[in-house]
Amino acid sequence: MNRSTSEKSPQNRRSERLRLPERYASSVPPDRVHPGIPRARLQVLANAALDPDPVRFRRAAQRLLTQCRDAEQFLEEGISGTAMALGTWCEQDQIGLDAVARATERLEELVFEIADEYLSRSAAGSTARSILLTRAPGNHHTLGSFIAAELFNWHGWAVVSGPGIEGDRVIQTLASERIDVLGVTVSEDRDLLPAHRLISHGRSVSRNTDLIVVVGGTQAFLRADLAREVNADLVATHVSRARIDLLRMLRARQSASARR
Repeated sequence: MNRSTSEKSPQNRRSERLRLPERYASSVPPDRVHPGIPRARLQVLANAALDPDPVRFRRAAQRLLTQCRDAEQFLEEGISGTAMALGTWCEQDQIGLDAVARATERLEELVFEIADEYLSRSAAGSTARSILLTRAPGNHHTLGSFIAAELFNWHGWAVVSGPGIEGDRVIQTLASERIDVLGVTVSEDRDLLPAHRLISHGRSVSRNTDLIVVVGGTQAFLRADLAREVNADLVATHVSRARIDLLRMLRARQSASARR
């Protein structure tokens, strides 16, 4: 993992020492969030992400990476689980929003570094399937969609994603391009109605009449009926599982269309 030398990098930004929490994400069932990684390990990385010393964060991240079966598990369960810990601590008023923002920047930078390293060593794959990844309007959580975008890209999907792909841009893209799957991050309770409106509007204008909608984010772990609540087809807690389910659904819809 390369260290950024940018002056804007969170590694080079002076930050205050924070009071660190003793417990990790107790409100989220651990067997549904990251079954392959002990909570104690994720607590170590979450605390290190809050630490003013960037070296401590880098060492903690490298240690957790070596304990994962591969880089995909590290991103999907390690980084996302760490982010959920930070979010829970913030909700419990153990840390502030500024601290979460600094820690999240560190995690995002790490995601891009690992993704760049992986892609530099991998051959280009197929782009037979396309997915547009966004978040509920008004939602400011970007880490989950960044991770999903990288992992779908690794497995040969054509990915439309980024800070500018939200709101009206999502609708315009669905109306002008044939997208197979729309993925929406739903992080908080207040995201439910905006997500439902975005998904419903997207379905009504989509060039693809067989558009599949998948939703993820923190609410995917907490709400058993999330798909119905936001007018989605599938709820995803893990990208690896979602890819399998989406391919199955895409093949089924393709077969149904061929029989019409």
